[in-house]
Amino acid sequence: HSFGVAMLALLIGRDVPSLNLEKVLRLALIHDLGEAHVGDLTPLDNVPKPEKVAREEKAVDAILALFPDSTALKADWLEYEAQETMEARFVKQLDRLEFALQGALYQESSDLDTEALIKKVGAGLTDDLVKALFAETLSP
Repeated sequence: HSFGVAMLALLIGRDVPSLNLEKVLRLALIHDLGEAHVGDLTPLDNVPKPEKVAREEKAVDAILALFPDSTALKADWLEYEAQETMEARFVKQLDRLEFALQGALYQESSDLDTEALIKKVGAGLTDDLVKALFAETLSP
């Protein structure tokens, strides 16, 4: 999933001159790092958001402790979590788009009905470029 988000960031982000593309790519690559240890916690897991973030941050710290001078990577992860920069918000939109694309692939290759999920993701998109790509690739 993170690779898909990073590819979308590379392909779409280069068309948005106001974005720092290097930062967008870093955020795309690191945004789900904590899930490598914690797993992908969803609302169905009934884990409160503060606890989810705390678990993921602990996992990020454990992973990054394996590497020298990973302070910048931790800062990138925190920036994504805070959602205060346009790069972080853009990557969040790409994260949702990639999730919907995966849902469409699952629907094509299995009996899973992901149509409602895909529509919900589409309704939550706010970036015009990402919405246009969603409409072009996932709308009937």
